[in-house]
Amino acid sequence: MYEFCPHCSQTIEQEQVAGRMLVCARCGKDIGFVGPVQRVAVPETEELIRAGTVGRCPVCAQAVELKTTGESKAFVPHYGVSAPRKLCPGSGKQAGPGAVD
Repeated sequence: MYEFCPHCSQTIEQEQVAGRMLVCARCGKDIGFVGPVQRVAVPETEELIRAGTVGRCPVCAQAVELKTTGESKAFVPHYGVSAPRKLCPGSGKQAGPGAVD
């Protein structure tokens, strides 16, 4: 997909069909063939964060499940990464706007 014309530097504001030659509507020059749309693999953790079921703990930076308490969400109790078998200080705290996108 092309964002601008390499000849006149104007943005492309027309439909780009895969497999077809793209011609600039302003200068009339050929830009190139439009390739197929490439899909980017998104890690499962990032999908869960976007869905709002998981958030990043601000203390230990782990992906932690969120529980709904009324209108807000809080981190479930979880173990920290620095000390073995010790609860993270972020356990049970409310998830702020940075934890869930």
